Order: sequence, then structure tokens, then C-alpha cells
Amino acid sequence: WLCTEANVNARSICTSDCGDGEVLGDELCDDGNTTPGDGCNAACEVENGWACPNANQPCVGICGDGLVRGTEVCDDGDEDDGDGCNAECTAVEDGWSCAEAHSVARSICSSNCGDGQILGDELCDDGNTTPGDGCDAGCALEDGWICPLAGAPCDPNCGDGLVRGAEACDDGGEVLDVVLVDDLVVRGERR
Repeated sequence: WLCTEANVNARSICTSDCGDGEVLGDELCDDGNTTPGDGCNAACEVENGWACPNANQPCVGICGDGLVRGTEVCDDGDEDDGDGCNAECTAVEDGWSCAEAHSVARSICSSNCGDGQILGDELCDDGNTTPGDGCDAGCALEDGWICPLAGAPCDPNCGDGLVRGAEACDDGGEVLDVVLVDDLVVRGERR
């Protein structure tokens, strides 16, 4: 406490000493200093995006509030795994990138197209960002292709009427009667 000296006709006035590491009086936190931006400001009030559970200890960022504070690496506004920022806000998950958050905006995480993993809103990921091979640079499926396995090359969709990849032809799935006559293929009527 800090107290003014009493004069003959008045009592001493005492106030808490913000920054001394003890939560006293009207202090909401006291992390042992009066430095702003570390969770507990110079008036011993808890700053936005922080929690200060223990006196004389550093404040901690609140994971899931969308604000990157303290030891948080990212904060995408939730405590869910599998969406770019892990549930503890301590790491960007494998296959993701998270744009640096500002003091008023949450981390924006997006999957890394071309890394061979289908994550987020990717419809395919063949391990590259080359267009024309079935999975485009934005990891969207291209017409005439099938991409059954993440990280593997896509296959032409035989029978769709589009010649893609190594297909020599694609009749769109029409079946023709074929007759072999003296080692020659003779096309017959369409069925």
C-alpha cells in the first residue's frame, strides 16, 4: 500500500501500489510491473485478450478469442484442432499457414495447396500446383479428371467424353459393336 502522511485534522489516504506483484484494493491484476501490452496495464487492469490468474506472474493470452497474445503463435478464434491453429494456440498445424493476426483480427489460416494433403476447402491435392494435371493451382478438381488419393497423380476420367492425360480417345462411354475380321477391326452399329 501507498499511504499519504496524515496531517493533524485528516486521516492518511492509502492506495494500492500497482506493479508491486500483489493484487490489493481495486486492482484487477498485478504482474509485478507497470508495463502496458503484457496483459496487466499500468493501472493494474486486465488488457483485452489476456487472463491474469496469478499475482506476480506473467499474464497469458486467451486461446480462442481471436487475438494473438503472449506465447500464442496463432489464434483463429476457436479451440479446435484440424483448422490451421491447434487447440492450444501454440502451433500452426501441419499442412496449414496462418496469416499474422493484428490486435483486432483473428489469425486467418488456410491449407497449403500442393503439399499432398487434402485439408480445409481443398477438393484435391496431387502434391503440386501445376494446372492441367487434374488438380489445379487452387486445389480444385479440373474437368475430366479423378483424383482418388491425396498426394498421388490424378487420373483421366475415362468415359466422360474429354480426352485428358494419357487417354488416346474418349467416346463419352458409348459402346460400339466391334467385329474382328481377318485381323482387322470393323466397327459396327452403335448400341
